[in-house]
Parts: sequence; C-alpha cells; structure tokens
Amino acid sequence: MQLPAHIEEHIESMVRGIPLATLIKHFQQYSLSYRDGMSSQISLPSQMEKICYLATRMPATFGAVTAVFQECERRIGKVSSLLDFGAGPGTAFLSALELGWELKSAMLLEKSQEFIALGKQWTPSWVIWQKGDLVKLHAVPKSDVAIFSYSLGEIPEQNFKELLAKAWDATQKAIVIVEPGTPRGFKRILQAREYLIGLGGRVVAPCPCNAPCPMTNTEWCHFSIRISRSSLHRRIKHAQLGYEDEKFCYMILAKEEGSPCKERVIKTPQHVSGRIVLTLCTASGIQNKIVSKKEKDVFVFAKKTHWGMCF
Repeated sequence: MQLPAHIEEHIESMVRGIPLATLIKHFQQYSLSYRDGMSSQISLPSQMEKICYLATRMPATFGAVTAVFQECERRIGKVSSLLDFGAGPGTAFLSALELGWELKSAMLLEKSQEFIALGKQWTPSWVIWQKGDLVKLHAVPKSDVAIFSYSLGEIPEQNFKELLAKAWDATQKAIVIVEPGTPRGFKRILQAREYLIGLGGRVVAPCPCNAPCPMTNTEWCHFSIRISRSSLHRRIKHAQLGYEDEKFCYMILAKEEGSPCKERVIKTPQHVSGRIVLTLCTASGIQNKIVSKKEKDVFVFAKKTHWGMCF
C-alpha cells in the first residue's frame, strides 16, 4: 500500500531545498508523542512538522483507512457521500477516491488552517472544507458515511459522547472509526462501540455481532497493513527497509443490519506440520480453529487467509 504517485510527488516538491537534518529534527519531535500514545492525531504546531507528517505519517494513515474503507464497502455497499471529522490534509477522502468511490459530496472538518490549505491542493474544488474545533460543532450535513480517522482520541472525555451523537445523527449508512493499534486506541474504540450500540448502531466490522468484546485486559483487537516507504520517507526515518507495518484498530457501525462476517481472523495464522491454526473472533467468543490437509477445500482457503480476513 502506498500513497497515490501524484501525492508523493507533491510532497517531494514541498521538501526540496529543506536540509535533511531539519526534517529529521522535526520528525523526531512529533514521533515521540505518537509512540507514547499521547495523541492519535499528533498536534503539529509548525509548518515544518506538518510537512514531516505528510512524508512519514500520511502514508500509514492512508493505508489503514484504505483497508478499512475496503471492508466498509463489503459490509454496507456503495457510498456516495462522506463526512470526515478531523480530516487532516484530506487523507480519508484520498483513500475513498483511490478505491473508486463515486462520491457526490464530501465535507471535511479540520481545525488546522495549514492542513486545510495543503488538502485543497489535492482535493477537487467541489469538496467542502470547514475549519473549526470538533467539540464546538453545530449542525453538520447528512452523509452516507462519517469517519473519525485517527482523530477521536483527541476528543476530551467530557465531549466524547456529544460529538459521537452528532456524527450518528448525521450518518445515513455507517460511522467508521480508525485509531492507532495500541491499547489506548483500542480502549477509545470500545468506548465508542458501546455508546453507539446504545444509540441503535449495528457493528458490521470487525466484530461478528453486537455482543460484548471478548478480548481480555491483556489483549487488544488490532490489525496491520504493510506500507511502502518512499526514498524521502526512509531518509527522514533513517530506515533501511522499503516498507513498514502500520498497526491500527477500527470499528464500523451501521444504521441498518449490514452483512458482518461470521468469523474474523484476529491473529496471524500459524502453519504447523500439515495444519493451520486460526484464531477467530466469533459470535460465541474467541475460538481456535485447526484446519488439516484432510479438509482439502477448507485447507486451500485457510492457506490464503491472513490476519484481519473473514473466514
């Protein structure tokens, strides 16, 4: 997974003439906050830090959201309108375009004027950008899908439910939430899940049903997507590999029944001596399923199965 070529080229053009040492310094300043889980969408006070974000975090955000949007389309069908709470530079909108969504309208809500200015450079003129603090929102338009992409973790506890209620009221098909694949990100996902189920939401992914999450206090439900690193990305991070694995949590809650999968693979399948061991989340809880070579068709399918897929 990687950013569209024209976006990568645009970011490359923005950093021309900036010393690499300067980029590395600003990258290090905000990356510590992300690793420590201090915020799901880092507060970036300077223009330089925003540029570093585009080069080093935007690809991972794009990859995670694209993977979740693919799942969203499988569960609720076509989407024609999008409402983004905390849009950053428009990453989720770009993911929707990359997947070929035929959007007729999109409103992107973002508090940073700098991110709005950047996002307007690569989003169509018909996209509506609205500047403002999410907790001070009043009316928002109806939309098929509302998304919180690495932004819900920024919302103060006292404003959390009120904002979710506004988003739910505006949603015609589903709310999509993506957070870092950390215990803290998962906790926020669970809080949103419980509250939205109380409003009538139906979980369509990744969970197979609305039952309480069976994960224990020592585990958290998260997934992974492999992200290609550009040359600039590698230089800023002092990275040798041409890729990185982005861990993320997500939840999709629909207004209607949708079509959740009955069993989801929640860990990397284990291949051992003619058998494949799958850890599955089911309506009855977490179960380990052993598939042997004797089950020919099932075994062939299990060999193609990976973490995050339906089984």
